[in-house]
Amino acid sequence: MRLLAQQGITPQQIAARLGVSVTTVRNYSKSVFE
Repeated sequence: MRLLAQQGITPQQIAARLGVSVTTVRNYSKSVFE
């Protein structure tokens, strides 16, 4: 985590990026399976 902090990446930013990725995958999955 220290290395990430030195690069200016905060846990909040990581969580936000993961959240966006998860949402995108969920929406994609819905469009494929429905």
